[in-house]
Amino acid sequence: MDTTFTAGDAVRVSGLRYKKLDEILRSGLLKPSAGGGQGRGSPRRFTARDLLALRLAREILRAGIRVRTMVGALRYVQRGHGFPELHELVNVAIWTDGQEVVLFDKTKKNAAPGSSERCVSHLVDLGPAAERVLRRIERIANTEPQSRKNKKDR
Repeated sequence: MDTTFTAGDAVRVSGLRYKKLDEILRSGLLKPSAGGGQGRGSPRRFTARDLLALRLAREILRAGIRVRTMVGALRYVQRGHGFPELHELVNVAIWTDGQEVVLFDKTKKNAAPGSSERCVSHLVDLGPAAERVLRRIERIANTEPQSRKNKKDR
């Protein structure tokens, strides 16, 4: 079974404040893939891909772009079939025009999608966000056994 993460982990990994995370989830733009969040007291559980989508949401917000305009790309990162593992995203970018979403390898010439009939498109480098998420997940994994041990000692 894949590792899942709490809302607290999602805040630490994504860099979003809890209030903004809650706003994104309550609005239905993104949903925790590993369950929960149905009513009060139901803990939200996130996958590593959820954490990457949330990290990208943070970067999108910091760039002054509304998350809603990128929701198709974020949902593809979160649940898209054939999406690479996080450690395989070093040279991968995602392009969207708000409707179409394309992944491409940045190391190949002419790998970027052609122009769209739409006048605005966005290109997001997935590598830095994926590396940050992987580092933070590793940090959580390294501290988890110690915190469980401390609870047993009480």
